[in-house]
Amino acid sequence: MTGSVVTIQSESMRVIVIPELGAQITSLMDSDGHEYLSPGLWPRPDNLPLSASFNDGGLGGSDDCIPAVAADIYPNEPYKGQLIPDHGELWQRPWRVIKSSSKELIVSIDGVFLPYSLVRRMIVNGPILDIEYQLINNGEYDLPIVWASHPMLVSTSEMTIDFAHSGYLKVEACNMGFEQDARIPYPIVKILEQDVDLRSWKSLPEGFFLKAFSPLPAGSPVRLNYPEWGKTLEITTTADQPVQLGIWLNRSGFPLDHPVEHLSIEPTFGSADALTRAMVDNSNLTLRTKSDELWHLSYRVLDLLNRE
Repeated sequence: MTGSVVTIQSESMRVIVIPELGAQITSLMDSDGHEYLSPGLWPRPDNLPLSASFNDGGLGGSDDCIPAVAADIYPNEPYKGQLIPDHGELWQRPWRVIKSSSKELIVSIDGVFLPYSLVRRMIVNGPILDIEYQLINNGEYDLPIVWASHPMLVSTSEMTIDFAHSGYLKVEACNMGFEQDARIPYPIVKILEQDVDLRSWKSLPEGFFLKAFSPLPAGSPVRLNYPEWGKTLEITTTADQPVQLGIWLNRSGFPLDHPVEHLSIEPTFGSADALTRAMVDNSNLTLRTKSDELWHLSYRVLDLLNRE
């Protein structure tokens, strides 16, 4: 792995980014030394082609996915038929550094076949990492896209997941009995004839993985509770557009050749990983010609017993 490493930090948090390798966030650590981002199987290799599988990138850290998460074919003219790479076209390519200081990093990148620019401003303030996005349509046509934040987060045996939802999740992928687009109850679901609490890591069966989606009102926080550490990681998205929540739970079920344990909480414009599937219910973002879209994503570390 090459590429300059940029560190931004406060007295409460340290964040490491590698702009030349997809502006991957490789570390999000609190002042007590707890690391919230999974290191993955290996560091991301240099010069990955657009055709690379996301597995080739090591399955660690945090990335942004545009114009979709799943490999697909772009559906709209005049770009119809263009291939959308696995996990989008941003994570394999170098980003430009616009500004870098001890607490702030601003990076940007342009689309490959779509005429957009994405600017990402990251600033650390105490126990909070605030990420501001600006997505700009530089072209003459409206652009339907899916955006997703894609952090690979550390799991612990006692961790729990809290978010403002009950009812059902829509399945994207699962290796234990649920088909794509199936609606499953949340938080308690039956797997292998057992009641499983999807909020509790230790309740998940060994060898299990699930990717699912839930409607999530913008501004509703998701909290990952780590009792072993006495910490909560709170994830909040603020946007003018409806935000969905992608949930990836992997208890050594994926990948088959190198099973790992991690999870992902993925705020997203889209109810599916593939753009064409998200467009079925209009959950994708349509970026109007010569316009931009702004939204915010924040990570805040709280003391588990004294959180506000």
